[in-house]
Amino acid sequence: MRKPIPIHQSTSTSLKPKHKHKYLRPTSNQGNVRPATLSLRVKELAKQGKLEDAISLVARSPRKNNSSIVWNTLLTSLMNAGSRSRAYSVYIDMKRRQYKPTLATYVVMLRGMVGFENWSEHAEQLERCHNLYESYQEYMKAKENGADERSSESAHAPTVFYFHILGKAGFYQKLFDVFFAMDNEGPMAPNKYVYTSLLAALNHRDTTEKLGNLTAKEQNASDAKLIWRKAEKDAQAGLIEIDSAMILHILRLLANGRAADQQFGMDIVRDYIGLAPPGEDPPPPKVNLEARTFQAILELCNKANKPRVCTYFFKLLTDLRSSSSSQTHTLEIDTLHVEQVLVALNTLAAVGSLGESARAVELLHMLQRNAALQNIEGARTKRLSLGPSPSTYALALTVCWRCTDWVRACEIFELVTNLPADIFGDEGRVATNRSSMPAPTKWLNTQALANLARIALETKDNATMRQCLRMVALKPPSGHGYGEPHLAFYRVILASCIMQMYWMVLKSLSVYDRYMFRELKRRSTMVIKTRVTLERPSLEDAAPGSASHMAKLSEAVDFEMAMRF
Repeated sequence: MRKPIPIHQSTSTSLKPKHKHKYLRPTSNQGNVRPATLSLRVKELAKQGKLEDAISLVARSPRKNNSSIVWNTLLTSLMNAGSRSRAYSVYIDMKRRQYKPTLATYVVMLRGMVGFENWSEHAEQLERCHNLYESYQEYMKAKENGADERSSESAHAPTVFYFHILGKAGFYQKLFDVFFAMDNEGPMAPNKYVYTSLLAALNHRDTTEKLGNLTAKEQNASDAKLIWRKAEKDAQAGLIEIDSAMILHILRLLANGRAADQQFGMDIVRDYIGLAPPGEDPPPPKVNLEARTFQAILELCNKANKPRVCTYFFKLLTDLRSSSSSQTHTLEIDTLHVEQVLVALNTLAAVGSLGESARAVELLHMLQRNAALQNIEGARTKRLSLGPSPSTYALALTVCWRCTDWVRACEIFELVTNLPADIFGDEGRVATNRSSMPAPTKWLNTQALANLARIALETKDNATMRQCLRMVALKPPSGHGYGEPHLAFYRVILASCIMQMYWMVLKSLSVYDRYMFRELKRRSTMVIKTRVTLERPSLEDAAPGSASHMAKLSEAVDFEMAMRF
């Protein structure tokens, strides 16, 4: 009887890639297949979705044609397909067949496990991650005499992925146990990627529960300072290099801490980025500033109640960029930077600063120019958003509300909708011609509409309130915000403002206005009747206070820093 052809020797078309490759050319001896050819066949089967065929192909291949590299290729294909459990069983089978895992094996396996979000539902997979990391440590110990692999940057990649997993799973004590058990020097001492992943993992601990006398975020900041001091010692000893990514994560942690932690972060910004508040002479920068790190700096200023420092840093960097400074000419100012500046302007406007609404509109124009240049020249990186977003317009209108500036609010309305605001006035075509309701190209989100209504209500001017009601009636709020933050809160704010304006201008409404506003009133009544207890956004909270309050806060920070260090 004729024996069946083994899978690894099959000449079926399903195993032949469509593209030509030197390893895939037909040979006279199909039984003598090189491992490189076998790896390419595994990749081709994976592309076709035939993962089980790929597993069978590798498992049934003779040992002379197989290697750990082929098994790693198979594991990579399974992980890329999201088959984590199947990949782990193949990994166990690989070891059972006496194919020794390599560093790439552990990189592939732990990187593939990172994708889980809710680890409480995947206890078995988490235990497998622990087993994989233990095996990786044993593997690296056995490599002590082979320094080449141990000294490579990829030697720490499994630790980086493992820290991410521990952070997502909430195993913070184990996170520190693993970190402090690492070598203090030598090729297996923590490098900058290990430090960065450790700090990033702490950002997952954002619960509001108390950890002793501290909240979780305050404990994060305290732990981050401990890690940072060790990183600085290693940097001074020449073991690691502190980079922008590490500073990004340390600043995010310190920004949510106490006042002394926030000041600690400002010191890092001064010492490493070369940015200091007005009146201070900053040292030369040690680290090249990147876009995401600059956003974290501006956010730190806002959370530390230093809005003027936030606007100062932004102006300093934009001026340096326009002058092609060697440090900042590659830094792209994007939407997230501008939004942090708008938060700072909102704080300044809340304590009585004048002219912030005009600055907010200038920032929107700047972003629109950047977006236009992006379309012409192409963005330097696709990760950046250079044009205003719905949240950007909403923040700018929040500044206008703090300043009670209806004129600037109308400018923002025109920027979004491409419709002139005066057509909604008492003499405009919307008020005089029932059939002339225009169609906007874009529209404001619920938060922006609520701020627009609040500004009109603050003016106490009937003509302005009628104009605002006609604007809102152009596209009445539906209640579907498609992921808008604090949608329910701003729906209630908008509905309340509409109701108040309606009753204030009712006697002066034309017949057409009464007909048009009746639907607004009905919708607003339904929103108010069905409202529940709502979470108040932090942007709505009262500003930190006067200049005297700021001075007292600074004194408290200085005292705490002196007592603790």
